[in-house]
Amino acid sequence: MTIDVSCMNDELLEIVNNTEDIILSYSKLDERSGLDMVKKYSGQFDLIEKNIKEQMLKIAVVGAIKSGKSTFINSFLKSDFLKRGAGVITSVVTRVRRGKSVKAYVSFRNIEEININIRNFVVLIPSFEDGDGMEDFDIRDDSCRKKLSDILDKLNSEQLIEGDSRESKTISLCSCLNGYKRVEPFIEEGLKIFENDDFNEYKDFVSDESLAVYVKDILVEIPETALDENIEIADCQGSDSTNPLHIARIQDYLLKAGFIIYIVSSRTGLRQADIKFLDMLKKMGLTKRSVFIINSDMSEHGDIADLKRVESTTVEELKMIVSDADFFTVSALYELFTENRAFLGEKDRLRLEQWEIDKEIIEYLEKGFSGFRNYFFKEFISKKQFFFYSGIAKKIENIVMDFRERIVIKQNLLETEDKEKALELEAQVKKVREIKELIKNTFEGARRKFDRILKDDVDKFFNSPESIQSDIFGFISNYHPDFKKYVSKNGEFSVKIDYSRLYKDFKQELDNYIAQESHPSIIAFVKEKETEIALHYYELSTFYESMILEAKQNFRKITGVSRKETSQFITSVEDFNEREVELPSAIDSINYNVSIKTVSIATTGFVFLKKFFRKFLKSSSSMEGDSLKASEKILEKIKKEAQKALKDHFLNYRENLKFQYILKSSKEACYFYFSELISKIDFYVSDFSEIIKFTEKEMDIKKKYIEDINSLRGTTDLLLERIEGFLEKVN
Repeated sequence: MTIDVSCMNDELLEIVNNTEDIILSYSKLDERSGLDMVKKYSGQFDLIEKNIKEQMLKIAVVGAIKSGKSTFINSFLKSDFLKRGAGVITSVVTRVRRGKSVKAYVSFRNIEEININIRNFVVLIPSFEDGDGMEDFDIRDDSCRKKLSDILDKLNSEQLIEGDSRESKTISLCSCLNGYKRVEPFIEEGLKIFENDDFNEYKDFVSDESLAVYVKDILVEIPETALDENIEIADCQGSDSTNPLHIARIQDYLLKAGFIIYIVSSRTGLRQADIKFLDMLKKMGLTKRSVFIINSDMSEHGDIADLKRVESTTVEELKMIVSDADFFTVSALYELFTENRAFLGEKDRLRLEQWEIDKEIIEYLEKGFSGFRNYFFKEFISKKQFFFYSGIAKKIENIVMDFRERIVIKQNLLETEDKEKALELEAQVKKVREIKELIKNTFEGARRKFDRILKDDVDKFFNSPESIQSDIFGFISNYHPDFKKYVSKNGEFSVKIDYSRLYKDFKQELDNYIAQESHPSIIAFVKEKETEIALHYYELSTFYESMILEAKQNFRKITGVSRKETSQFITSVEDFNEREVELPSAIDSINYNVSIKTVSIATTGFVFLKKFFRKFLKSSSSMEGDSLKASEKILEKIKKEAQKALKDHFLNYRENLKFQYILKSSKEACYFYFSELISKIDFYVSDFSEIIKFTEKEMDIKKKYIEDINSLRGTTDLLLERIEGFLEKVN
C-alpha cells in the first residue's frame, strides 16, 4: 500500500510553514542574527516546498511495436484511457497523470522544427533535384506543399519500399502533406485540449500517421481514483523505430524515469529489435531500474505448458542480457476486459468467455499480474516515497534541532550570567571563523585542481585513440555496403546508379550507430563522472567532519548543553546523485549536418552512363564493374564529408558537455558539500558573537528576553514531536 500522497504533502508543507514561523518569531527577538537566519533558511524552505509540490515519480513503459504497451497501461489504470494497437512509426511519448477529470493535452511541434525535418528528408528522395527550391520550404505555403507533392508523385513503387515495408522518410513526408489541413488550426497555438465528449478524439493523434507526425508530446489526465498524484506513467512508442531521432527522444525520457517497465509479447518472444534496445539500456546503466513483463496473447497458447515454454525461453534470453532481471507473466488484455466486463462489445465478450474456460492459464496469469502490482507498489513506489518524505522530514528535523540548541545555549548563558563562559564562547567563535576560512579555501583549491582533471577526462573521452570519436570514425571506415544493390541495367548500353539510396542508407546506419552505440556510451561516461564528482567532495567533507564535530562539542561544553549527534550528517554520494538533473539530450548527439554539396552529389537521383558506355562499347560486366567503382568513389567522398562534419560537431558537443554539464556539476557539488559542512557550525558564528553584549543589558530587558526564548523553546519542542510523529507514519 502506498502513502496517501495528498495528506502527506499537506502535513509536510504545514511542518515547513511552522518551522518558518518559529524562525520568523526568533528574528523579532534577535534582529541581527535572526534576520541572518531568515535569509539563510528561506531559500532552503522555498526549495523544499517546490520539491514537495512538484515531486513526480516517472515510469516509462517501453517495448517493440505491437507488444501491448498501451494495453498494459490501460489494464494497470483499469480503463481504456490510451489508444490500443496504434502501431505507427512515430516517437510520440504519451504521459499519464492524475487530474480532476479526463482530459488530454496534445502539444505540437513548432513550424520551424516541422519545416527543417521536411527539408532534411526531402533531399534524400531520389526524385529530388538540386535547385528544387526546398531550402526555403514552408509547410504553410500552398505552393511549397504543391512542390513537395510533385516530388513525391515522381517516385515509383520500388522507391517507396524499403526491405519488406514502406520507406520511412517518404511515409513521414506523405503524412506531413496529408495531415496538414487538420492540424493547421492547432500549430500556431502549439496545444489542443480534448475533454468531455471530445476526449477520445486525441487518440487520432497517436494512431493516424498523418497527424502523429506533427505531435511533440501528449499528456493525459485521468480521475484521481486511478493514479496517485505524484506518479507519471509514459507510453513510449518507437523503441524499434529505424529513425534515430525516435530512439533519441525515448532515451531522453528514459533518463528522467525512475522506473522502466519493458514489455515483451509472448507471441513473438524477444525480437532482434528488443535485444538491440536492451543492449542500449544496459550501456546506459538503466537495466537496474527495469522490470520485464511477458505479455501473454492468450489466443496463441493452447495450454499452460505452451505458455510456460514460451516464458522459459524468453526469460532465458532475457537473462543473457540482464542477469538479475525481474519478470512477470501477465495478460494485459484479459485484465482490461475483466475490469470492464460490463462495457465490452459482443466480440470481446465472447473472447473473454473463451479464455475463461482454461482455469489453469487464467489462475497463472492473474497471479503474475497481482505479483507485479505488489512488486511495483512495494519495491518502487513505497520505497521511493519513503526516501523522499523521510529525507525531507529529517532535513527539517536537523534544522529545528540546531535551532533549539541555539535557544538552549542562550538560555543557559543569560540565566547564569557567567561572564567567563561568555569570553570562552567568544574565543571559540574566533576559532570557528578560522575553521570556516580554512575549509572554504581548501574546497576552492580542490575544485580548481579537480576541474583540470575533469577537463582532461572529457578531452580524452572524445579525442584519444580509444575515444568515442575514434569508434564512430572506425564505423564509417568499415562501412562497406553491397554496391550491387545500387546499380541496375538501363537498356543495352547504359546502367543507372541510385546515389540517393546509397547516401540515405549510409546516413541511416551512421545515425543509428550514434544513437544506439555512441550516445549510450556518452551517458555512461557522464554518470561515471557524476559519481566521481560527488565522491570527491564527499570525501573532502568527511575529512573535515571530525573538526566540525569537535567545534560543536566545544561550544556545548562551554555552554553546558548536551546533544549527541545521532548520525553522520554528510549527504551520501547515492543520495546526492538522486537529485533531478538535466542530462545532455540524445538528440544533440545526432544533430550534425553533412555538407550540402555532398548531399547534392549523392542525391541527384539516378546517374545514367549511357553516352559513356556507347562511346567505349563496354561489355555489360565491364559497365557494371565501372559502376561499382564509381559508387565506391562517391561513398568515399560522402564518408570524408561525414567525418569532417562529425569532427566539428563533436568539438562543439564536447565543449558544451565539459563546461555546461561536467564542470557545472563539479561547481554545484562543491558548493553543496561545503555549505552542508559549514551549516553545522555557521549559526554559532553568526549568533553568539552578539550574546556577550546582551549579558550586559538591564535585568528587566534580559528577563523579558528569557521569557520569550522559553516560549519559543516550548513551541520548538512541540514541532519536534510532530516531526517525529510524521517520520513514524512514513516508516
